[in-house]
Amino acid sequence: MRNFFFRGILVICAALLGACVDQEALRKAELDQIASLLPGRYDNLTQVRGEAVGPRESLALLILPVYTPSIGRYTFYMQESAADDPLRLLSQRIYSFQIGPSEAVIQSLATFDEPQRWRNAQDNPEVFKGLMVQDLKVMGGCELTWTRAMNGFEARNDRQTCRSVSRATGSRINVELRMTLDAEGIAISEQHFDAGGRVVYGDRSDPFYRFERSQ
Repeated sequence: MRNFFFRGILVICAALLGACVDQEALRKAELDQIASLLPGRYDNLTQVRGEAVGPRESLALLILPVYTPSIGRYTFYMQESAADDPLRLLSQRIYSFQIGPSEAVIQSLATFDEPQRWRNAQDNPEVFKGLMVQDLKVMGGCELTWTRAMNGFEARNDRQTCRSVSRATGSRINVELRMTLDAEGIAISEQHFDAGGRVVYGDRSDPFYRFERSQ
């Protein structure tokens, strides 16, 4: 009876271990898919042309995979600019992906401590080999969790842990970030909420900027 009991325990442990390995392999495959879909040049011109009232700004995105030994394998440089003026740079970020402790694909975001140093770095991506953690301002608590969607992937953060300060009022805000990604493009939403849960930044009805792949 004892041997039968221990054999049963071993079978259960083996099954659980196999399930963990399968989940890890699945997440790794999803991460590889996200990494292959993400790079490219995008713009939201189709969305802007279709908005009859209060059109949002025309933007262009560049997302470039970069080799950064100190950050990790799945690292990308994101540069946002005005669609009609590539020299008018609006933001620069580093996207870094990994499989988190909960076996989910997690995206971390960071800005640059010295943005001008990395301006138009896509023209010389070798410079990212020297990128160090101390060169970045990591947006702690704002990590996005990625899951598979019908036609691709979607991601969102926990706005309760993603906190910042409003430039307009100086008050504390919570930031909600969402993304969708498929073969056609990427959509990005950023909304800010005050202490009462009211939206103080970002379109309430449709907060997404929808970028189509141009290259």
